[in-house]
Amino acid sequence: AGPANCPTLAGPALGGVLYAVVGAGPAFWANVGSFVLSAGFITAVRGRFRSEAPPSSAAGGSGIWAGVGFVWRHGTLLTLTVVGAVTYMATEIAAVADLPLIHHFGVGGVGYGIMNVAWGAGGLAGSLLAARIVTRATEPAAAILGCLVFGAFVAAVGASPWFALIPLFTLLFALSDSFAFVGFNGIYQRRTPDAIRGRVFA
Repeated sequence: AGPANCPTLAGPALGGVLYAVVGAGPAFWANVGSFVLSAGFITAVRGRFRSEAPPSSAAGGSGIWAGVGFVWRHGTLLTLTVVGAVTYMATEIAAVADLPLIHHFGVGGVGYGIMNVAWGAGGLAGSLLAARIVTRATEPAAAILGCLVFGAFVAAVGASPWFALIPLFTLLFALSDSFAFVGFNGIYQRRTPDAIRGRVFA
């Protein structure tokens, strides 16, 4: 997760520079170009990515529904899936509030960029720390405490009377989110057969 968070840290800063130098339109076209480039890299990947399917009784179904069936039959994974879905939904609801928050404090695009850089920095730091701290035995604690701390700092962003505190809170809720992410994914990976792991994550 660490390398994946590096672009989240650098992207807002680069976007701000592009916007300042060439305007919004070219910045969006640069984003389009990045997706085209990514698609090209993906098509260049070669290898064998499928293994023999497990019996239906083990997978909980067949085809694309094997993941759904497996999760449905395993209470821990079903609980994590429900919690994860609710958390993602809540995060996206909060993301919509970023723009009104920026207008409320009158900090403009610079403030918005600072918030996003703080999110990327927290995600990067959290993923690096979690990789060293979270073990098989502590994955459940990381998942639970990560979600709780994440929620507390999201609430702190909404309640903050000063913008200066918001980047700090944003960094901390991104950091805690990384711990939850590592905990969740570790549990999923250990409890899912290789042949249907991709469908379980989907």
